[in-house]
Amino acid sequence: MRKISLLNPTVISELESFSNWFFGEYDYKSLDSKKFVSVEDPHELTAADEYLDHMLDMGEDHDGYPPSLMGHELAEFSGKQEFDQLLVDKIDRIVYGLEQILCVRRSALSCYYPVGGYIGWHTNWNAPGYNVLFSYSVNGDGEFKFRDPDTHIIHRIPDEKGVWTAKVGYYGARHEPELHCWHAATTNTPRLTFAYTIPDKDLWEMMVDDLEDSEG
Repeated sequence: MRKISLLNPTVISELESFSNWFFGEYDYKSLDSKKFVSVEDPHELTAADEYLDHMLDMGEDHDGYPPSLMGHELAEFSGKQEFDQLLVDKIDRIVYGLEQILCVRRSALSCYYPVGGYIGWHTNWNAPGYNVLFSYSVNGDGEFKFRDPDTHIIHRIPDEKGVWTAKVGYYGARHEPELHCWHAATTNTPRLTFAYTIPDKDLWEMMVDDLEDSEG
């Protein structure tokens, strides 16, 4: 995984339109009283560096999904909980609107993390492919971390305060152990992440170029 310069004005405008509304006008803290995706034991320990060894020891028993996630998968919950229609419409616009702008086929994650939110170590080998992750942090007190498939070193990409950032990379399939990119994220401030999977490498490279193009 690597961080890129997010410069495309169309994409930035769409992302900022949602985050400005979500954190500026919408009562997003009302979501904190609703049940999160998964906060079963061992809770936030699943995102700790030490827990990665446990996940690695699972071998084929790991299913690719995160073992625990304290957050709301906004697209999956869209229209399925007692969300108001305006929130549902905003979620649909940003998730599916970006699919069209980026010419991608699949939204992999659209998540709101509260203070103390996290997503535990996982590989996404159940949904392999090239990807892009957009993240926004209210105060910048959070991070995305991943285990380099080649060196097995854990790298950390800190969140930035009040701006959208983008990361790109490849998640290997179950039968590509040399390309498994174990990753996790934690935050001490409200945070948003939208992730997309692109199966074709050429299309993915074109998308990355477009995202780094300030004239796009």
